[in-house]
Amino acid sequence: MNIVRSANIALVASIIALSLPHRSEAAPSVRFSVVATVENIYDPIGILGGSIQLGDPLKGLIQYETNLPDMDPDPSRGLYDGDPISRNFMIGSDSSSGFFSTEFFFDVSIADESPGNGADSIEFFASGDTTPSTLILTGVDYVDLQVNLTDLDGTAFNADVLPTQLDLADFEVATVTLSAENFLQEFQYSVDARITSITTTAIPEPQSASALVMVLAGLGWRRWRSRR
Repeated sequence: MNIVRSANIALVASIIALSLPHRSEAAPSVRFSVVATVENIYDPIGILGGSIQLGDPLKGLIQYETNLPDMDPDPSRGLYDGDPISRNFMIGSDSSSGFFSTEFFFDVSIADESPGNGADSIEFFASGDTTPSTLILTGVDYVDLQVNLTDLDGTAFNADVLPTQLDLADFEVATVTLSAENFLQEFQYSVDARITSITTTAIPEPQSASALVMVLAGLGWRRWRSRR
């Protein structure tokens, strides 16, 4: 199977997963659409080959269930593991190199400081390797996506719970970082972008394609296991 065809299959699989299937008994979820502008590119060995440029737009989705358990006992800190990954994830695209997703790992960390005593922040982190980017770019085995929102005044949050709304105006720092590594944990490149828009987005209604996505996810997992 050639690279282009493989990338197209990965793209179709990810799009199907998006339109999916939130079962009626699933927990309430929120989804945010994020738009950012690339401001810094670190590509020391030329893996990206100019496919991403300064000023390029990055667009993506963040989705998570709002009742995930808090694994941090500190009342001013929240740590949430996004399980199952089919309902807790980040995906995105840029205008030049196409679609990328993070399908193996997703978590959220929150800091809720009292005003004047520190910054409030929320960080979304996700990782995966079943993307066109990892198929096309030699030396890249998985990509990481990190979204950071920081309110330096410490007034954005009044608890360490997962927010159901996000207002970009509440945060002085709002960034997206896309980075890549290989299985030797060698850092390959990073792309930093400034978030310009965050909006709440409707979650698609359940569809009958859930079984297909489970199959596709299984294929991705077996491919990841075979690389290790």
